[in-house]
Amino acid sequence: MELQVEWMEALAATAPTEYLRRSPDGTSKLGQLYGLAADAGLVPPTAADDIARLHSLFEMALDHGLGGIVLDYIELVCYDSSRTSSDPLEAFLQDWKCVQRWLHKLLAVARGRLASWLARGLSATGCAAVLAKELGRLQMLRLVAAALQRPPAAAAAAAAEPAAAAGELAEAARLVQCAKVLAWLSQQGMAFDRATGRYFSEQEWRSVAAKRREGAAAAAAADSGLFLSDLAAELAQHGIDTRAYPPPSVDRLLTSLFLSQPSGGAGGSSRVTAGGRAGMAPAPPSSSASLADSDSSDSEAVLHVKLALLAYYLADGGFMTAAAITSGLLAHFGVSPATTTGWLLQQQLDDAHTPDALGAVAMQRAADLVPGVDGGRLPHRVLRVFASGGRPDVALALLRQRPEAASSLEEARTGMRVRCQCFLLTEAFLGMKRHLEGAAAAAAAAAAAATGQPAAAAAAAQAVAAEHAAELVGQMLRYASAVPMVNGITTMHAAVRLPFEGCEEEAVVEWLEEAAASGHAAMALMLPLYFLLRGRTPEALLAYARLCPPAPASQQQADLADLLTEAARVLPAPQRALVVAVRGGDAAPSLLPVGEEGAEGGERQRGGVALTGSLPAVAADVAPAMLAVGSSPTTAPLVGSVPVILQRAQRAAAAASAAGATGGGADHGAASWQQPGQEQQQQRAAPLLVFGQQQAQAQEQRQRQGQRVMGRGGLGPADGEAVDMEQLQEEEEDMEEAEERSFARFGEVHGGGGGAGHELERVLGLGAATGKGKRRHMPRGGSAYR
Repeated sequence: MELQVEWMEALAATAPTEYLRRSPDGTSKLGQLYGLAADAGLVPPTAADDIARLHSLFEMALDHGLGGIVLDYIELVCYDSSRTSSDPLEAFLQDWKCVQRWLHKLLAVARGRLASWLARGLSATGCAAVLAKELGRLQMLRLVAAALQRPPAAAAAAAAEPAAAAGELAEAARLVQCAKVLAWLSQQGMAFDRATGRYFSEQEWRSVAAKRREGAAAAAAADSGLFLSDLAAELAQHGIDTRAYPPPSVDRLLTSLFLSQPSGGAGGSSRVTAGGRAGMAPAPPSSSASLADSDSSDSEAVLHVKLALLAYYLADGGFMTAAAITSGLLAHFGVSPATTTGWLLQQQLDDAHTPDALGAVAMQRAADLVPGVDGGRLPHRVLRVFASGGRPDVALALLRQRPEAASSLEEARTGMRVRCQCFLLTEAFLGMKRHLEGAAAAAAAAAAAATGQPAAAAAAAQAVAAEHAAELVGQMLRYASAVPMVNGITTMHAAVRLPFEGCEEEAVVEWLEEAAASGHAAMALMLPLYFLLRGRTPEALLAYARLCPPAPASQQQADLADLLTEAARVLPAPQRALVVAVRGGDAAPSLLPVGEEGAEGGERQRGGVALTGSLPAVAADVAPAMLAVGSSPTTAPLVGSVPVILQRAQRAAAAASAAGATGGGADHGAASWQQPGQEQQQQRAAPLLVFGQQQAQAQEQRQRQGQRVMGRGGLGPADGEAVDMEQLQEEEEDMEEAEERSFARFGEVHGGGGGAGHELERVLGLGAATGKGKRRHMPRGGSAYR
């Protein structure tokens, strides 16, 4: 023992740079150290050459906790470019390949030891202490292999040579992992006495696994498959074959996971994604010094996949409890309890596919594990399995831990499904809004990076938002329409109240129209209600006239007809007379005057739809006017309660009317049209109505004038005032001339000239082109139009 201590002290006190230095008698320091070790009985008395002596010293240093000497030798001797020698043997001793040869030999010996321990079984006694020492040796060998990855600084031409040691680094990493697992599992004592764990036989276990696969295949297409299959597929990408499940014993599983050589079938390294799948990526540089990136099969992500499969097996076979698995992986591999609990949860969800009472028990066990997991790192299919298994509440708890804006369309569909099953329609709507914003932003960024054009980015964002909105809105409305009616109210009534906008509204209108066209009577009522709730009465009337039968077929339709009747009665008379034509070639709405026979013909003209045609209680006071709204009601809708085309012309028409009324003549009115002061009138807030409002104001003023003449009865002569009838008649004629000039000016501004103004008068029932619709004095009120 004293000689061993003396040798260890001499070895520790000698710098690696002194090993090859020779004394005057020709002996080297390496030979002297070897002689001391031989005297202590640590090495054979003789050695073949200095290479054997150096390797023996390295091995003894490793066994006695002095493995750092090997690292110092690599750094101070092998990577010192100033060291040269004409002696071939001495030159090889100074080369890093000499250390690599020693490393390769020791790794092969360590692999044989681990394989023999696995062959004896984990329940064999006396392995724990030996495994702890072997683990220390292997960890130092991995450090040596990592040190050999750095090329010599002065040898740029030989920079690729240390790549030959990448295989040793990967092998060392695998052996370290295997030793850690053996050291952990060997502490479990009698847990592995039965190779099949809680199952009576291997055949029974295989039968249960087959039932799980069948149950998963019978589920919905989006939810089919086992998480076990995902783990096996990820490992197969790294050349690790674990498709045969369950394995005959835990020893066979450990051998395939940690001792089998990768087949090399994968062309590059693989990275495991957050969703639980591995995606191919370019192989990392072979000269990297990172242990995680040195080999794809030994990176941190792939190690987690191996440990996930091991935890799956231990929990499935009943070899260890969930708490023991979680604490063991935390102590030996630093895996967080949340991650381990997530792996165990996936095993329970696979077990829930068993078509018997055990499946329901496994589903409840999985739900019990949810509080301890990180929902943001679980595969998204976990949410779908919980939702399909009748536990949307659990899926909702996991969903709320995940980011919404960065989700894919498939994940957004799952989120919509889960929230709708939990009757959280508003939360589902808000989640959809966040997803659409994120998807549009991502599409715009990708298009901008690809083309560099803002217009292309905006177009891409709109296209993606429209596509996703159509999918998600349709999913929401399908769910809402399927919920049974309670007291005449369905979830669809709550859905149409949500604040849809932009592409979302287009998707809503399109879905409701398709549902109505397919014969769904309840959905035909929803589109008019959708517009009516937003105060867009003309669009509600149009939808009702197009989609609903004239005679109410249900109490719901009768109630809706009453609401529409009340809303239509407060519309201006010209709007109640509108006939809407859907024209595919029109890109924007425009007033389209009908022919003489069409103006007298009734409600439907040239394929148009009268707004009040399905409401007999609402009568139009003027001749029908045609309005084209584009290819569909959603492309150019009647915004609010006023046609868009009238809003565009309201300022010009109002200015022309004011100028004509002030000037009292056509010339003066035309001159005042271009006065600077007129700009202020054009900048005023636009009135809600144009033609209907002007006509109503004129009618009200004429009625007031008539009341002054006829409403006083016998008080006229008695109060001392003489009524000048000629003056009143002149004022009325001036007002009529001002209105005619405003319509003429409207036609000139919008390209129709004076003829267009008279045509608009005729269409709206204001002119005398047909001999009908002539305005006349109404002394006692009533309609101003006939």
